[in-house]
Amino acid sequence: MEINRTGVAIGLGVCALVFAVSAQAANRAAELPPTLSAAPSNTPSTVSSADSSTAGAKPNPSTGSDVVIEYPTPEPGATSDFESEMNAQVQRTRTFADTLIGMNIDEVETLAASKGFITRIVERDGESFIVTMDYRTNRVNLTVEKDIVTKVFIG
Repeated sequence: MEINRTGVAIGLGVCALVFAVSAQAANRAAELPPTLSAAPSNTPSTVSSADSSTAGAKPNPSTGSDVVIEYPTPEPGATSDFESEMNAQVQRTRTFADTLIGMNIDEVETLAASKGFITRIVERDGESFIVTMDYRTNRVNLTVEKDIVTKVFIG
């Protein structure tokens, strides 16, 4: 059995390079000081341990024992503006999607595009298609039989 010495040398060189770059990045990260600036209310803020009596404060192991990160504690039952808008978009899409059942696929795609919705055929005439699992609040997934929409769901 003959060993390809050039391939082995290249492989070892690549491993050494990756290790050196990783070690250098780790050293640089360890040298960075913790950020002690004020943060917006929806992001964690860094405070000294003297102030750690605040609810939601957690020790920050990467900056040492004298620093904690304080996370805002939401009010029970409160929803953010983002969450409210997301729920409203989901409801708009559901309402629109329910009107599509029984329509011709060409009409559905034209109507959806004109109203700012995205359509995706996930099943056609009994054949299921591979689709991504990302969730889009303005996307309507369609099951089509003989060019007629028979089932819808959002996401």
